[in-house]
Amino acid sequence: MTWEPEPPTTVEEKTVQIAGLKASTAYNVRVRSVTGTGKQRRVSTWAFLKTATEMGIPLITDIVSDTIMCGSDFDMPTPAMRVFFEPILGATAYDVQWSQDNGTTWLPTTAQRLNNVSGSIVTNCSTPTPNFAVINRVRVRSVHVASSSVSAWNETVSTPTGMSVAAKTDSSIDVSWTDETGTQWEVQNQETV
Repeated sequence: MTWEPEPPTTVEEKTVQIAGLKASTAYNVRVRSVTGTGKQRRVSTWAFLKTATEMGIPLITDIVSDTIMCGSDFDMPTPAMRVFFEPILGATAYDVQWSQDNGTTWLPTTAQRLNNVSGSIVTNCSTPTPNFAVINRVRVRSVHVASSSVSAWNETVSTPTGMSVAAKTDSSIDVSWTDETGTQWEVQNQETV
């Protein structure tokens, strides 16, 4: 592997930003002192640092309720939740938490580590089952276990509350809700039997 750039960048401050790197990638960095010019130029030995760029932040694309089978005979339906997000290049796991109070308290207190990709079940038979009816925020971050590198959290915004039907006709309904955080809303309907 080659060191870049060649010749080395010369700076007069003790801080430098190295740009144009790939996300979720480990890099070696080296620095040495230089004094003088020409025949008077003196250099130190190189000091080395192994570092990594920040992990990419997973984009949450959907959250859906689900049911998993638990119990000694796997005969007990248990509420579960799936969080869908775009996988991050270089991530080896993802941490997931949920909140029932608009992000004041995140559960579990030690994030659940998922070693698989998007569509992961947030709860399983060995983790406490949250009350999915009142979960209003979810957050996910990517992890590279070997380098102990984690991304920033990507949080969903608060779930709209206070939904009600404002008006009805034989072919339409007006639905309203309360939401302090959204600037746009996605709405879907489903015919029920």
